[in-house]
Formats: sequence, structure tokens, C-alpha cells
Amino acid sequence: MPELIEIIEEWPVIIQGALGSALFASALFVAQKVFKHVNYQISAFSNENRIVELKTEKLKVGLAAARGKDKAIFAAPILYRMSRPFLKGLVWLVLGLMLGEISSGLSMVGYAGSFYYLINALNVVSPYELEGDYKPKLDQINRELDDLESNT
Repeated sequence: MPELIEIIEEWPVIIQGALGSALFASALFVAQKVFKHVNYQISAFSNENRIVELKTEKLKVGLAAARGKDKAIFAAPILYRMSRPFLKGLVWLVLGLMLGEISSGLSMVGYAGSFYYLINALNVVSPYELEGDYKPKLDQINRELDDLESNT
């Protein structure tokens, strides 16, 4: 490993920066995919989490299906839904920074909480891949939402 770091340090700064950016983007992409998968698995056990996930997906389907100025109708609620986990992530980050003054081990708790909520916020505003017609997908989401809300 030290040999690899020495080799990279010999590269031009621009290449080092591009490599660092690529590693960060890859790590963020992987973290987001893992979060989506874990969140989906957890939501199968929790009706409340599944309802939140379905409502977000419903907004994302509406945004993906909208054209022109109609996209603004869905953009504001999606940003509003993203704001809560984003603010929670900032609170956890501040908590981690404050606890860092006491103990570096305790600060990791704050950073882990911040990471979780910031990835959650990123998941809310991530692009939605809509394949085909949106109406069947919207109908499926509405049916599942009705089932879950009637059981709650």
C-alpha cells in the first residue's frame, strides 16, 4: 500500500485530483445503492417506513412523467421531503463535531448518524428511472399505499 501511495504522489496534481474525485463519486454511488437496498428491505418490516418510501416514489413518478412547467408542481414537495432528513443530517454532524471535543470515538456516532440522514436526503432527490408508461406504476403505488394505510 505505501508503494501505491508513493506512485500516486509522483503523478501530476490534476490527475491526483481526478482520481480523488472519481473515488469519492464511486463511494457515494455505492453508498446510495446500498442505502436504497437496505431501506427497501427494512421497509418490508415497517409499514410506516414503507408508506414514506411509497409517497416519495409517487412524487418521483409524477416528476418523471410531468412535462414542461408541470415539473415544478412535483419539485417543491420533493425538496420539502428532502429537507427533513437533510436537516437531521446537519444536526447529527454538529453533534459529531461537538462530541469530537470530548472523545473521537463519540464523534463517530454523530458522523454515522449524519451520513445516514444525508444519504437518505440524497435518495429522496435522486433521479427516478421511469420505464414505459407511468400510469400502471402510479396505480400500483396507490394500491399498495391504500393497503398499507388501511392496515395502520
